[in-house]
Amino acid sequence: MHQEVEIQALTATDVPSVLRIQETAYAANFLEGADSFVSKIAASSTTSFGAWHNGEMVGYLIAFPVDGHAGVALNSSVASPVSLDEATAMYVHDLAVHPTWRGRAVADHLLEELTLVSAHHSITAYALVSVQGSQGFWEKRGFVVSADPAPNGYGPEAVLMLR
Repeated sequence: MHQEVEIQALTATDVPSVLRIQETAYAANFLEGADSFVSKIAASSTTSFGAWHNGEMVGYLIAFPVDGHAGVALNSSVASPVSLDEATAMYVHDLAVHPTWRGRAVADHLLEELTLVSAHHSITAYALVSVQGSQGFWEKRGFVVSADPAPNGYGPEAVLMLR
């Protein structure tokens, strides 16, 4: 447990809270449907987390193990990860924190939890798609821009980032 938040694995029953936070974090063209989140959480329930404060979700991270770093299309309800023991990388699909909780290290606590799980399975490589000007946020956490294009649906300003 962290100072103000508790990190727990996500389940399908958390999707309404995920959707609520997503609406505060992203422009309309980046909003994903409930089916997309249910699929991604089910793909690897041990690598997707929520941050709670007094029983209310204040942030979430959706990630799953992959072979390579291709990622998945935005709003796709098809996630085909490999097992944690066969993965070569962890794909961070989504990280969002409610605006009233930004700047309080919630994102870092979620990323720390993912790093612990990944390290336990000898996964040290990460991939993600940076959107909405978040590239600097990710660079501060050790990610660099890849020469490879971002997956479909993220728009022309999206960049694939690796660590």
